[in-house]
Formats: sequence, C-alpha cells, structure tokens
Amino acid sequence: MRLEPYLFFNGRTEEALAFYQKALGAQTLSVLHFKDSPEGVTATPEWLDKVMHTPSG
Repeated sequence: MRLEPYLFFNGRTEEALAFYQKALGAQTLSVLHFKDSPEGVTATPEWLDKVMHTPSG
C-alpha cells in the first residue's frame, strides 16, 4: 500500500511552497489555482488566485 499525504495550508500554499523549495530543495512541477479548476470550483474572490493543488513528484 502506498501512502500519499495531502497537506492543507489555509490559503498560504504559495508561502509553504517557497519554504519547502528553500529548505529542502523541493521542485514545484505544476500549480492549480482555484480560478483554473476544471471542475468549476466556486470560491470567494479572495481565493481565486490562491493555490488549490500542486502535485508532489
């Protein structure tokens, strides 16, 4: 069985990505913002530019 954790950062995902890039040398392969969701997620205007999902590699 493979475990795949999913982390939530309460609207601060971009900040978390920057931290992990600096601290661990992590690479961001792609980023999906709420406004770009193919499922048409309804979000408040403040959240449209926030990161919804970024896969790990």
